[in-house]
Order: sequence, then C-alpha cells, then structure tokens
Amino acid sequence: MPSSPVSSSAASFPEHPKNPASWVQQSEAAVSAAVEQLYNTYPFPPDPLLDEPPPGYNWRWYWPAAYSFCSGRLSEHNAVRILDAGCGTGVGTDYLAHLNPEATVVAIDLSPGAIAVATDRLRRSGGHNVSFQALSIYDVAQIPGEFDLINCVGVLHHMPDPIRGIQALATQLKPGGLLHIFVYGELGRWEIQLMQEAIALLQADQRGNYTDGVQIGRELFAKLSDTNRLVQYEKPTGPLRTPATNALQTCTSIPKKRTTTSRPCLS
Repeated sequence: MPSSPVSSSAASFPEHPKNPASWVQQSEAAVSAAVEQLYNTYPFPPDPLLDEPPPGYNWRWYWPAAYSFCSGRLSEHNAVRILDAGCGTGVGTDYLAHLNPEATVVAIDLSPGAIAVATDRLRRSGGHNVSFQALSIYDVAQIPGEFDLINCVGVLHHMPDPIRGIQALATQLKPGGLLHIFVYGELGRWEIQLMQEAIALLQADQRGNYTDGVQIGRELFAKLSDTNRLVQYEKPTGPLRTPATNALQTCTSIPKKRTTTSRPCLS
C-alpha cells in the first residue's frame, strides 16, 4: 500500500535550552513528529485491504460482549459512541465498525498517511459508520462529546508521556464507559528490544532514518536462523499475516518506544 511521501533524512531533536519546561515541550514535540514520520513512511498495521468485512471475531471490540464482561449486566442499548484512539491503518477500526453496526465510531491517529489507508480500508469493507481525524491523543478533547467505549491498542507506549495520554482519554469517557488499553509487555518483547538497540547502534548518525533502519533490519533478519524466536513470530499464521513486515518495522529505532506494565499506567 503506498504511503505518503516523507523525507528520509534522520529525525532531529532540539538542543537542550536553558528553560527546563521549554525543553520538555520541545522534546515531546520532537518525539511526536518522529513517530508521525515513521508511520507516514510505513503505515501500520500492514494488513491487506479487503473488499468485504474483516474475518473472525474479537469480543473485546463487540460492545454487548465487552460491556457484559466488565459490568456483569446486559447493555441497555447498542447505539453507542466508540473512539478508536491511535487507529493506525484501521485494522481494529474495521472490526469496531462491523461488529457494532448501530454504533458511531470516531477514529484518530497522529499519522495522515495511516489515516489515508484506514479511510480506504473502511470504504472498501463497507464500514460506513466511521469518521476519521488526524489528531493526537493529547488533543482528544477537541472532539465534542463523550464515548461509551474507548479503544487504544498499541499506542500509549509510543507517547512521550503515556500517563498524560491515559488521562486525556479518561476525560472523554462516559460515566460507566469502558476504556480498552493494550501496551507492550516487559517480558514478552525482550528480543525485539535487543533488536532495536542493535539497529540503533548500527545506524549511528542515521538513527531516526526509518528507511535506513528497515534496510538494516532486513539484513539482520536474513542472517537469523529459522529457529530464532523473531523469525518464528513473523512466519504467517493465517491468511492475512504477512511475514517479516511487522518485526522489521517494530525493530526500527522508534523514539521513546517502551515496554511497560499496568502498575505505572494505572497508579
């Protein structure tokens, strides 16, 4: 899928100013810009676009099932408002739209390139109850109204301040609403963390140049044995899985990408 053209030069970060508050603001802006550049260059997830509803079922994206699981009660209505915060190329958005046809879905992402792919995905699959906005989670209060379900999968660990991101989402949640969050785990991704560090070292002054990072990742992957866990993980496991793409992108040197646990996020 073609992506929006961006400069392939390495991402630059501000010099440390005398004002600490100014430094924090500039650093956050630089990280957000670098993440946007990455996902404009390589929109994610890279799942193929389909001319039909997405296959399978995920109960966490089906409002009646998720509400009943969390509350122990049946939902009184299904005409809910859903926010997909950090929707990427719209893979999850596609399920949210088709599993909840009575709902109104709003999907936001920092990357216009990813939004373009997501819009095309929903157009082709027939998901007509979705609107898209290129918007940071930090600025989610710009969307009027509250949401019954907020879905935020694989996003907060990219943010300079994940706690601020959660707090921004919480202000948009209706009383009694559901906030579904997924973040990378500390133990489950230690090989990927090592791969990221290796690529960053090999990139030297090209760190932040994601085209260069992916090329180094391809070269490293070609040298790994078939029994390597990263290689095993990237083997296709279904009709929509594409080998190597996910880890090659994941292993590029994304600024402030982190693993986390629920404790610092929820304390």
